[in-house]
Amino acid sequence: MEEEVAKGKTIVFEQKKYKMDSLASPPSSQPSSQQQQTNVPVTSSSVSIPSTPLKPIVQTMPLVQSPLTPASGYSTFPFSPMQSSISNNTPSKPVKSSAPAIPSRFKRMEGQVVIKPIVLGTVARPIPNKLTEEGMQLFNWTCYVRPFLPSQDLSFIKKVVFHTHPSFEKPIQEVVIPPFEISENGWGEFTLEIDIHFLESNEDGPLRLEKTLRLYHDEDGTVDLVVPVVDEVYDELIFVDPTEHFYQILNQSKPEKASQYIVSVQALIDQDPNKFDENEELALLAKVQQELDADIASLQQSKENQDVVMEQG
Repeated sequence: MEEEVAKGKTIVFEQKKYKMDSLASPPSSQPSSQQQQTNVPVTSSSVSIPSTPLKPIVQTMPLVQSPLTPASGYSTFPFSPMQSSISNNTPSKPVKSSAPAIPSRFKRMEGQVVIKPIVLGTVARPIPNKLTEEGMQLFNWTCYVRPFLPSQDLSFIKKVVFHTHPSFEKPIQEVVIPPFEISENGWGEFTLEIDIHFLESNEDGPLRLEKTLRLYHDEDGTVDLVVPVVDEVYDELIFVDPTEHFYQILNQSKPEKASQYIVSVQALIDQDPNKFDENEELALLAKVQQELDADIASLQQSKENQDVVMEQG
């Protein structure tokens, strides 16, 4: 079922209050499978893709700007003004500033913009012969943040924090080692909040995004034991005027580390019959362009014919 491409937004920090019953699986029926977490000190244009992953990305997309700002307390160090000498009428000489040079970690790259595409997604599969006490189907699902292309890496991300439903045993889970993903068992759909922490700290805190968990193929609640439910959202992280230090990190490609960021459910994503295909989309665009050119030519010819008739009359 295709949905209209919609603008996304960056979600500010706020405490979500869910008015839902427990969406986690019963403790006695299915144990939760979770990523190992490690506490680490904290240092979008978002386009919703239809229920199929990354299909289609053919429109001009608004960009969510995520400028990184230097730590508070730092500013441009002033240089001493020109001072005149009063002896022998010697020319004035500049006085060297005693202020230290601005570290690359805080010196900003004015006018520089770096764009990093990512994908937020969920993959869900029903667990055969597993129901809740109320008769609801149990699912195993995975939520993840991955690179847009397999050759890209996310080495500029320090950690990702997933905020799940409060009914889970661990509603907040940190992932500091790629791939950035968590897996759980449950029966209900809800919206996860995802905090992305970068290697360079931001005064405004981490970037918060949202991703809705989909468990069913359609609104009727169809359950397919073979075909997984894949739902992905394309996002562009845009860094405006980053510091020199972070600019180098953003532009340092590490293809040898790209495999670390491939999520464990990539094989299921690849099995999705409606997976986004760039060549298919380009062919579709070319076909639409041809049809549009033909319509324009037909309208021009019709207008010319009308002009001839008016001149003859």
